[in-house]
Amino acid sequence: MMMTVGGTKLTQKNILREKRFSANMITEDNLWLADYFGNTNGENGQKNEIPYSYEWGKKVDVPIINECHWSYECEVSRVIELNGAHLYLAAIKNIQIDKQFENMNMKKLVLLLTMLFTLSPSLAGAFDYGYTSNGYKYVKHKHYESSYQRAWCSMHHGVEEYENSDRTRVDCLTDTYAVEFDFANKWAESVGQALHYQRMTGKRAKVVLILEKPKKQMIYYWRVFELSKLHDFDVEYITPEILQLKNDKCPYMD
Repeated sequence: MMMTVGGTKLTQKNILREKRFSANMITEDNLWLADYFGNTNGENGQKNEIPYSYEWGKKVDVPIINECHWSYECEVSRVIELNGAHLYLAAIKNIQIDKQFENMNMKKLVLLLTMLFTLSPSLAGAFDYGYTSNGYKYVKHKHYESSYQRAWCSMHHGVEEYENSDRTRVDCLTDTYAVEFDFANKWAESVGQALHYQRMTGKRAKVVLILEKPKKQMIYYWRVFELSKLHDFDVEYITPEILQLKNDKCPYMD
């Protein structure tokens, strides 16, 4: 196996010291985990703020993530220094594969690996899209944001659409929080709005991110989660379960 790692990441230091590593393949159902590992700095402590499990390799003393379906245990045979990176040539000592892939046709295997290395949230179908009459592309939602807002706010005895002195409106104001609701595709702007509401109300900022497809959209929650540690606010996510749908109909405002 050939692998390149750039910069001064803790992963880089560990591989240079131990001369071994595991390669855990990413599939659509664990993109959220890959996003968390990729955006969390190991220098700040163990990456254990989200639930996952691992065990040690059978042939090489390396961690194998149980949530991944395909893992390689590797020993480094040669290290080539590049400009700002290291290229590792490694011998694969063992492969752990879930039973669903054991008898896979090799042509399908090549296709699968190609898909794994090119997969992104948008390609994985994280969102549904529509087009306006003039060709503008937009994200479609099955239920209104206000439906999620009303469901959550009523559960927490908050005030909906609280108006600030600058005429901006807090989605939900509770005794503790100034809350901003947004769908996963608007994760970035949710942070700025929540922090503004905190400044206007004196209540702690909170983002409630709406994940219509939790497995595919969880990566956006972890982005906001990392920012919450940096800027000191709270975040949680909700799914369509909060709407208590009956015959696929929302009892709130749809």
